[in-house]
Amino acid sequence: MRFSEKADRYEERAFIQSDLAAWGAEWLDRVDVIPGPALEIGAGTGLFTKYLTKSLPEVVATDVSEAMVALGKERVPEASWSVCDAWSPIDAAWGGMFSASLLQWCQDPDKVFTAWREVLSPGALMLHAFFLDGTLAELRDISSECLAIEFHSASFWKDHFESSGFEVVDSEVMQTSYGFPSTLDLFRFLHGIGATLGPRKLKPSSLRGIIEACDQKRLQNSQRQLESKWVFGRFLCRSI
Repeated sequence: MRFSEKADRYEERAFIQSDLAAWGAEWLDRVDVIPGPALEIGAGTGLFTKYLTKSLPEVVATDVSEAMVALGKERVPEASWSVCDAWSPIDAAWGGMFSASLLQWCQDPDKVFTAWREVLSPGALMLHAFFLDGTLAELRDISSECLAIEFHSASFWKDHFESSGFEVVDSEVMQTSYGFPSTLDLFRFLHGIGATLGPRKLKPSSLRGIIEACDQKRLQNSQRQLESKWVFGRFLCRSI
């Protein structure tokens, strides 16, 4: 991930993340009273924060990137902002925890969720919206080297929430797609928001091969543009 390097233009480019944040925010009307202030982790420049501040009285928005936090302070001044690692959040009696476009990056759910429970008040609510298995399937089908992470299923996340001491009050999955003129344009989009393409830098020849194979498949299917697949998930949980 290189989100900090792209902070100044992240919000204008991250239209898919913006859609996910708006979709996740639809469930904020189910978060009425929480036992303490709300903590947002991985807040970025405030795509989800702007919805939280309209629904909750006290929001502390955090991100590991100082550049993101600086921009967030300008764009959503209604929240309090600070630098914080999402996987080791600020120790306090939080009444709720919220995030959008974050959890797909979590490599050790059990360890992270245990850390979260330690800073949440009993009965605290969590609402997380993030990307699930099936996202960018058009690239994964060509080469597993395309993506930096392995997207997991909704059942995977439900099992880890529950085994870590959270009640999954509700969850929902939505599949959608976004059109890009070509595979190269999709890669440019990912690069523009700071999303790493692979666990290590791909050789130019490998990248060209992936782009050519994906575009060839698109043309064989008589598609005028690349239909990029994205799977959204939202989870409403309670600390028990």
